Amino acid sequence: MSILFYKPPDYLSKSIVPISTSQCDRYIERASGSARAIPPGLSFEAIIENKTLPPCSLSDFMDYLFYIEHSIENLQFYLWHRDYQRRWNMLSEKERSLSPQGQTTLPIPPAKKSQGHAAQKPSVATTLFPLETEDAKTSPNEVSFDFPNPRNPDVSNQPFREECDFIVRKYILNDSPRQMNLSQRDRDIVLGGLQDTTHPSVFNPILRVAEATLRGQSHLNFVRWSICNGNKPRTIGVRTNAMFWTVVGLVAEIILILSRAARWWRILVALLWLLSVTAVIVSFNGLCLLLYVGRAHEIRPWEVDDATSERGRRFSADSTVGAPTIRLASKMAVYPASSQSELGDGERSIKGGLTYINSIGYKESWEDSTWEESYKRKPLARKVVDKSVWIQEESLRKLQDKIVLKAFIWCLIIIVPVTAGLTAIPKGNFF
Repeated sequence: MSILFYKPPDYLSKSIVPISTSQCDRYIERASGSARAIPPGLSFEAIIENKTLPPCSLSDFMDYLFYIEHSIENLQFYLWHRDYQRRWNMLSEKERSLSPQGQTTLPIPPAKKSQGHAAQKPSVATTLFPLETEDAKTSPNEVSFDFPNPRNPDVSNQPFREECDFIVRKYILNDSPRQMNLSQRDRDIVLGGLQDTTHPSVFNPILRVAEATLRGQSHLNFVRWSICNGNKPRTIGVRTNAMFWTVVGLVAEIILILSRAARWWRILVALLWLLSVTAVIVSFNGLCLLLYVGRAHEIRPWEVDDATSERGRRFSADSTVGAPTIRLASKMAVYPASSQSELGDGERSIKGGLTYINSIGYKESWEDSTWEESYKRKPLARKVVDKSVWIQEESLRKLQDKIVLKAFIWCLIIIVPVTAGLTAIPKGNFF
């Protein structure tokens, strides 16, 4: 794509209604359509596999979903399921046989009649998460999912049963601490299947929703948000300052035209305009030109709060021996043994497989964090000149290069002919 017409991914707010199959289709299509706007180094897979560096690492993605988008449950569940599938594959054949993969059916609305005999194009969500159909046993108005049927009479000995029950209480049930935005149909399918098996495929309907939402909404929003290297007060301050100097340049140009000064002095004003107008344009993408030159970005407000709070303090590996480790968003914090009572029963009793479930510690709401109140009390001047850190991710720096270079080229295209026209105007000789 030409750099003159490069555009970061558009922002898409999260859905407030349960996510349906058609919504999953739109999310995946949006992700496919935005692939050219995101370099491979910042792809969804690269971030999920933690191959990216700050401020685009997996931990930063988790922080964004928790503090900004308030929808971390999708990422937590997705990462847990990946780990769950890996641990399931490591089980022996005998253990896996206790929870086999089977099938059950649920009625769905009849499809609309189509003209002719043309085959209907399969949906994107169906392509990613194929549903098996039994021609002999399943009617055209039923879809088959990979759950056991008939019911398994004994589920207590199935592998990871306690962990699956914890996942249900944490993410799937209505009014659960991190309830996912699921349709009642998908919820019923999963809950029905979990009565029989703990096979990873039992979560496929939820996995479809989580992955589609992450790819088509959260990931694109995160990349767009990561491009911004300054907070809102700083961005507005830089934009206002740049507009001021643009007006100063215009006034200087008028004075030079009316004076006896040589016309070539007017070219110097064009240099001022190039910098000021470029700064104005990139500020609408959340970029501060001064921070960009230093390859830095401002520390996020919650990172400042973590750095000064006792709970957010980082400890060395040696200091964690004998103490439960809990993650506050992406920041590691060590708690005394007495604090373990603050965890839920499921989190205390389950030994393994909860690396991502505990990634927000025992806090269930972003509203419990203290950073927002601390940030509101901070003086405006300190917000404008807050601390900054170096941008480590090269792919993000290249994206910022593309945005700044695009703005600079457009400035040249506009300012050069304008300056040439102003320079051609005869001197006024008024003073």
